[in-house]
Amino acid sequence: MFVNSFSDEKAGVTRHPLSMSWPLEVLSTVTFSEFDGRTLLVLKGAPLDATDDERETFAAGFQSMTQGFGGTLDQLAKHLGAGAVLFFS
Repeated sequence: MFVNSFSDEKAGVTRHPLSMSWPLEVLSTVTFSEFDGRTLLVLKGAPLDATDDERETFAAGFQSMTQGFGGTLDQLAKHLGAGAVLFFS
């Protein structure tokens, strides 16, 4: 688990440069497990200490995040070969 956020030039937490209602912090969880003899990677993200507006903005961006992370995870799976199963939630 780790907390992800945007930062300014002084390493302070700041708002998303294109969305003022994006959550300041997102809790990211990465889990590795065995699935059918292969390694399963599951990546999950959730707004942390967010307002209702921030949670709505995060939910509205889910499809875009799925595409972005999905493309990255697809490249990783290709690099790792047939033994990899990657999932973004």
